[in-house]
Amino acid sequence: SGATRKRRASTSKVWKYFDEIYEVIDGKERRTGARCKHYKKNLTGRSTHGTGHLKRHIPIWLVLKSRNAMAHSQLKFNPDGSMHLWEYKPEVARTQLCRLIARLDLPICIGESDAFEEYITTAHNPKFAKVSKQTTTRDFAKYFTERRAQLVECLKSVSFVALTSDI
Repeated sequence: SGATRKRRASTSKVWKYFDEIYEVIDGKERRTGARCKHYKKNLTGRSTHGTGHLKRHIPIWLVLKSRNAMAHSQLKFNPDGSMHLWEYKPEVARTQLCRLIARLDLPICIGESDAFEEYITTAHNPKFAKVSKQTTTRDFAKYFTERRAQLVECLKSVSFVALTSDI
């Protein structure tokens, strides 16, 4: 018959931590691997070889995840008095560094200076890492492109723009 057979659901609890990888072998779709949802690492996961090695991977994953969460998070107060969990995100830090450089007309190399790193790690965030000039330049280009796209989208509905200047 031309009907396709429905794949039997995987019953092991490990599959909430892994994505199943399927390949067509001899005309049949077979599970050939597993991809860790946290590390994005491919592991063997053939349906005929069991899931024991995947189960052994989970405790390591959970310990590292909880250790990272404790090291990178803290409570932050909102303006209305409520609290939420703040997590350090390096990409946000780099975007804000670009904004700071642009606002204060600082040199692009400020992110890789020892003095700046010492100030940030001592006073604000011990997880901060230096940012090279090349990375900052790429971040500037990305930020500029994103902001330009937002401006173009905002100005699509405007019929004219008046620019004035004091010289």
